[in-house]
Amino acid sequence: MTTLKIRLTAKLISLIVLHCQAQNAVPSIENFRIERLNNELTIHFDANDSDNTALEISCKLFSADGATLHEEIYPQLITGDIGFPVAAGQNKSIVVSLDPQQAHALLRVLLKVSDREPINMVDLLKEVSPDRLSESVYALQGIRNNRNQAFYDSVRQGLLERLGEHLPTRRLEITLPQQSCVNLEATQFGQVHPSEMVLIDAHYDSYQNAPGADDNASGVAGVLEACRILSKYSTERSLRYIFFDLEEAGLIGSLLYKGSQISPREKIQAVLNYEMIGYYTDEPNTQDLPAGFNILFPEAYDQLIANGRRGDFLTNVANTSSHTLRTIFDRNAKDHVPDLKVISLEVTGNGIIAPDLRRSDHAVFWDNGIPALMLSDGANFRNKKYHTLNDSAHYLNYEFMANIVRATIATAAELAGLEHAGTKSATISLASSSEPGFDKTLRVWLIENRLFIESGEPLNGAKIRLYDAMGTNVHTGTINSNAANASYSIPRNMHTGLYWIHISFNQRTALLNVFHHGQ
Repeated sequence: MTTLKIRLTAKLISLIVLHCQAQNAVPSIENFRIERLNNELTIHFDANDSDNTALEISCKLFSADGATLHEEIYPQLITGDIGFPVAAGQNKSIVVSLDPQQAHALLRVLLKVSDREPINMVDLLKEVSPDRLSESVYALQGIRNNRNQAFYDSVRQGLLERLGEHLPTRRLEITLPQQSCVNLEATQFGQVHPSEMVLIDAHYDSYQNAPGADDNASGVAGVLEACRILSKYSTERSLRYIFFDLEEAGLIGSLLYKGSQISPREKIQAVLNYEMIGYYTDEPNTQDLPAGFNILFPEAYDQLIANGRRGDFLTNVANTSSHTLRTIFDRNAKDHVPDLKVISLEVTGNGIIAPDLRRSDHAVFWDNGIPALMLSDGANFRNKKYHTLNDSAHYLNYEFMANIVRATIATAAELAGLEHAGTKSATISLASSSEPGFDKTLRVWLIENRLFIESGEPLNGAKIRLYDAMGTNVHTGTINSNAANASYSIPRNMHTGLYWIHISFNQRTALLNVFHHGQ
């Protein structure tokens, strides 16, 4: 064989290998919207898949009401582009006929588009970007507490917007005597067991005047990256991404969350808590140890000594009730992220015997018998810039961070039951408010950020004013539609709660109320 033929053959083989190894894209749902007419919902969407032409499409309904939260609702009939096979493409629709006797005021619609392919974990973990992690940490570093209220508030809003790019969010605020505590949450609802929650969390506040790059902008960046990647996929259980406030003040955010901000109808299956994940050094004698470490954890101590006490590993901290979760994380790290060294610790009971291992939000879940891990670079036992003005982004190792996020994603994928399918969800307010005085009874209801108005007459030019429960005017606008049943866009940044809608048209007015379920 000539040299030219050898080169051409080698190039052809290379192209074939690259084609075979090309990532199988997850199906995606675009232009997703829902219209309602009486007891009928019409779901419009595009089902895109660059690799497959035949897709499986399913649609499920669940209650979003507090008393019946996550209870599955069975419609009278579902027709349209549903089942298998459905051709990939644009302008798909599903019509859902609801039982008029059902009593749920809030309804969640979950749409799933699957190509029936298995998850390729190698491809999935390649999506983790050290550059994105770096960008997030640099953007977040700064005083994130009430010593710099403007930046603190800006970070809160920015994080809510980042999460909201992918999932529905909640801003959970409680006013305390000295300040407010604002937890931030995004939920990726499961298709089979939506009430079962797998949490990935980090605290976003910082200590006093420290810029808090490692503590804990690194953890926040990790949660954002995990959310960006995992949120494209459908899951059997729900994945919830949380940013806790006031960790530095004594785990206040997580205490309030567990105490009053999660529904009793939701069961937390596992918690993956990031507490400083960015500091790495392969220099000998850079890893210190808490007093008594050699007695409590002799195997881990021997590993550290054999490794020259280098700070080049992730610490996976569990308690007795988190044993299974610890082993699942360790196995996924070993199988899928072999470059990541993990030293795994398991403390008895709820960790009171080792208080240094309770210094983050995971301890709140330990105290409530919930499996939880603290994933950490070791804080002050490695990073001597901890809680100082030098806790800066340029000291961190972003490939190390990326490997930790990869291990977390692999673990969460197993725990939540990740599927090679795209998903979209929407929460619909079915309880309409009505007001006589127009040609027909005026009714309004909300679907996402669309206000639907059933009037029986065109309301083109009608003025709309929205007021929150405290009576503050949060939006003013005009209806521009000649349809008898119009829809109107409201701002996306409105928080969950009750709103009053004032409509004025041709010297007639109506005041109605409606519940908004947030972004």
